[in-house]
Amino acid sequence: MNFDQIIERRGTQSSKWDYMEAFCGVPNDTGIAMWTADSDYPAPECVRDAVRRAADHGIFGYLPITDEYLAAIQWWMKTRHNWEVDTSWILTAQGLGNAISLCLDVWSDPGDPIVIFSPVYHEFRFKIEKAGRVVTEVDAQWRELADAQPAVAANAYLDLELPVADAQDHRAALALFGVGDNRREGARELD
Repeated sequence: MNFDQIIERRGTQSSKWDYMEAFCGVPNDTGIAMWTADSDYPAPECVRDAVRRAADHGIFGYLPITDEYLAAIQWWMKTRHNWEVDTSWILTAQGLGNAISLCLDVWSDPGDPIVIFSPVYHEFRFKIEKAGRVVTEVDAQWRELADAQPAVAANAYLDLELPVADAQDHRAALALFGVGDNRREGARELD
């Protein structure tokens, strides 16, 4: 892969670049698009080859949830988050935004307060507001793990004592967690 190759994404329906001003108030000709997880380099050739093979096959049906898929999720959750996950707990959705919307539809009603722990991916707020719910933002309190394994993401955990009390004060119908790299020290300055 060539990370030095510049690929112009403006004018290509790239939400990262073409909608940056609408979402962030920063013109795309002068700003640096760091507000969403979208790459500005091509996918690896092996990935593009796999997509070509699928396209050449010509049928785009539904794929089954395999034992290998579930085992990969278990491995990831254990390795990255030190969390033992039973495969019966795993549900799939077509993207995080879709999953957020489904949770809101199932477990809350319009007008309900929904807690999010900031900083968090902007899609959480967007989906809550679009569903007619009320965003209740609680500052995430991250604590370092004294005996953290290097593979545990950021060697930290979410301290729920204060946020849970705050959520109860707001009588929230639902609390949505977003765990990503934005929880590290200094993330607030990047938001």
